[in-house]
Amino acid sequence: MCGKEAAMPLVISDEMLQAAGLNEQDAKIEIACRWFDAGKLTIGNAARLAGLSETQFESQLDLRGLPRYRYTADMLENDVSVLKSLGRWGVPLIVVSDCSPSALHHLSLLSLCPNLYESVVVPEAVEAELRQATTTCVAFEISDYPGFDVRRPHATAQSLAVPSDLDPGETEAITLAIELHADLLLMDERKGTEAAKHLGLQTIGVFGILLEAKRRGLIPDVLPLLDRLVKGLRFFVSPPLRQRIAQLAGE
Repeated sequence: MCGKEAAMPLVISDEMLQAAGLNEQDAKIEIACRWFDAGKLTIGNAARLAGLSETQFESQLDLRGLPRYRYTADMLENDVSVLKSLGRWGVPLIVVSDCSPSALHHLSLLSLCPNLYESVVVPEAVEAELRQATTTCVAFEISDYPGFDVRRPHATAQSLAVPSDLDPGETEAITLAIELHADLLLMDERKGTEAAKHLGLQTIGVFGILLEAKRRGLIPDVLPLLDRLVKGLRFFVSPPLRQRIAQLAGE
């Protein structure tokens, strides 16, 4: 819906705030952090709810020991299902990406994308996001790397029924993927991934990319890279999930 966003008042009594040892601003930050961690809000919307920039909000997540990316068992099983389908697809694939290249850039493995998919289409909004440094990711120019094609979608998100509660990069990535009839959408944000799947798109995250790269002999091991993402970019992977990834990677 166009125009001013509707607002629903949330009233927390002074007594409750005092009992929790929070002021109004602290309460907003706490709620935003928990809703983001539960996959209810995108990073951009959570930051707006907290009244912070995205970089400031990421710092608040860090203070609470909350991850920037929470990789779930459902996300892994989705990646595994997509990987099983890859052999049945024609080449080249039409691939669109959200901000997943930031994780590959952190690992110095952006070259995996053209090796795996020949070309990856990146929306202009994602290109702009990757130019902005965060608390964990350095800024970089995706168009400087071979195999990445920056485009702007022609269709509007609204005309394609893309949800309005996503961040600009996710919105353009999903819109472009629908418009181009993409075979695959690279995305690690939980809320965006769920929206994409509901619209019939095939999605894969960075761990799925690494598993496929290992299968094709492009990297020697997955687990050391997983550990670097956990430590450096604040991915969360539970011990059972790490064990499952090790099993899939044969490590």
